[in-house]
Amino acid sequence: MACLPTRHEPNGYFWEGLVQFACPDIAKRLDFDSEAGMFCAVGTPSDLAQLKTALQSVITSSDAVRDIIARAETSGFEFDD
Repeated sequence: MACLPTRHEPNGYFWEGLVQFACPDIAKRLDFDSEAGMFCAVGTPSDLAQLKTALQSVITSSDAVRDIIARAETSGFEFDD
């Protein structure tokens, strides 16, 4: 019996953790109110624009997400998802 690869469906808490790990300078200026089905960041328009710019290249590249996850795991960071 062959095992099928599992897919991970990231939730709001995952994306919150990704931002906190990958963009700590931006994350410290934001408040988060994520849910399982929603990522929510609250901040000034300037801080949210910086977050958008930082995340645009990440959310369109599974390789970039995998790289961040690998670096986070190596450093001992655990995603809350």
